[in-house]
Amino acid sequence: MKKYILGLILAVCFFASQAQVSFGVKAGYNSNIYVTKVDYFVGPSTNESSNGNGYFLGAFVKLPLLKKFSITPELQFSKRGGAYFSDNYLELPVFATFSPFKVVDFDLGVTTGFFLSSDIRFKVNNSFDFGLSSGFRINLSKQFSLIGRYYLGITPARSITDFNLTFNGITLDPMTKSWDEYNRTIQFGIGYKIK
Repeated sequence: MKKYILGLILAVCFFASQAQVSFGVKAGYNSNIYVTKVDYFVGPSTNESSNGNGYFLGAFVKLPLLKKFSITPELQFSKRGGAYFSDNYLELPVFATFSPFKVVDFDLGVTTGFFLSSDIRFKVNNSFDFGLSSGFRINLSKQFSLIGRYYLGITPARSITDFNLTFNGITLDPMTKSWDEYNRTIQFGIGYKIK
């Protein structure tokens, strides 16, 4: 993780020396859904979900490439809630940003999340969460903006291989082949551009 963060910092410094960059901070609300996929040795798989609330705090840098295109790397702490628990992540989103007008930006990119902690009893969290992110930013003024994002987890945030336990009110049994949970997160927040 240290190498990843160092590489991001070096890239930001490089672009900062080549172009006029802007940076700022952001904070907001997470509405998270854990989509659970359970596969059995015999019978069909099932999909279930549990949702909860959380928040995010972070910083962003906008690096212009062309007149209307930029790269926007971010660093944020994200608390994702579930029906019975919540997980904490350090996330590194990187977006390709399209700015057709001064008042709005559209983002499309990937988010890498590093698991920090959870209030769940079982140690079943994966240390790494990766997915696609998209969204928009409405620029209310030169400093303030409204942010809307959607995150679609591709890798499971939680995997269970010990089936002799009860989890989320469901008793797992030896007939269960695999249990994976994926993050789906909607974010709404406010950004403040420092420069």
